[in-house]
Amino acid sequence: MDSTARNIVGSLFDLWATAFNDEDPAAVAQLFSADALFQGLGPKVYIGPTEIQGYYERVPKGVRVKVDDRDLHARSVLSKGVAGFVRVLFIEASGGERTVSVSITAQQEGIRWMIKQYHASETR
Repeated sequence: MDSTARNIVGSLFDLWATAFNDEDPAAVAQLFSADALFQGLGPKVYIGPTEIQGYYERVPKGVRVKVDDRDLHARSVLSKGVAGFVRVLFIEASGGERTVSVSITAQQEGIRWMIKQYHASETR
């Protein structure tokens, strides 16, 4: 595995999980590029940080995530891009749990890595 890509992707998932667990949709949205494509667990595709922030504002209060970085896969793509996949445990306030596979692609923009594409799929 590409260790640089793994570090970048792992860091992005860590930032995402922290902002998610802090219930801070604006902080989550700041991880995404201006033209990011986002598909959560529903059929709608959201474009850009404003729409993505709106998606996270609708997440019920008390939901938490745990990223399983033991199952993190990452690769470099092109000269300034990375792609990665991880399993995430979503824990509802009621205690219910579901495992979701999440994949991202990210691109370096200046000194920051920005998520360009995000896709989630519930595993059964």
